Amino acid sequence: LGLGWSWVVEVDNRFAGQMELTGLTQAPTRAVRVGAWIGHRFTGQGVGSAALALALDHAFSSEGVQLAEAFVDSDNEHSRRALLSMGFRRCAQQQTLRSTWESAFPPDPAAELFEITPADLQQGRSSFVDHTLNRHHNRPSRFDGV
Repeated sequence: LGLGWSWVVEVDNRFAGQMELTGLTQAPTRAVRVGAWIGHRFTGQGVGSAALALALDHAFSSEGVQLAEAFVDSDNEHSRRALLSMGFRRCAQQQTLRSTWESAFPPDPAAELFEITPADLQQGRSSFVDHTLNRHHNRPSRFDGV
């Protein structure tokens, strides 16, 4: 039916962006498309990764989603790196889309397709939130050594 979920992303009670999982399909695979927008003043701080981790945990554990897809425009290196660090993998160029949203809003032909399933969760992690918090916690701070 093309259903999904949409959330407002807030940081310290300020609007920071939005996160969406849309185009939910029922069969043969329960799949959704990831959509996100994070305001410029909040980028590079892990806000988008945390919002995506929360959304994936909700979809995979509470809603029974089996696969999430994401399209990244060719000039969006930051999003590409963020998806790969979360555990998304690049898909073949001609792979068939599983979510239904592309019928209303086809992706840019130059965009790359990524996907993730619950099985892609890093070994030893209980959730995507756990994976994301651990990844950001172990990353050197820009203040280290100051």
